[in-house]
Amino acid sequence: MTLFLVGFATIFLLGLQQQHITHERHGWSALTSYAIAAAQVVFVKEAGATDLLGTFWLGTGSAIGASLSIVVHKRF
Repeated sequence: MTLFLVGFATIFLLGLQQQHITHERHGWSALTSYAIAAAQVVFVKEAGATDLLGTFWLGTGSAIGASLSIVVHKRF
């Protein structure tokens, strides 16, 4: 479950960041950078010691995070 959440958070934030930069939202872009840094620290700690099942959960969380970042950005 941790890998799912880590994958989701990391890719969700990266997706939002891409949209912030594309639409020149400088303030949100700066804030999101700090959240990405924190998520990537946890990502590296957790993903480094995983197995095949963990890779599945990491990929699933990442896929959902990518899709949801598009939906959230369009609405807000």
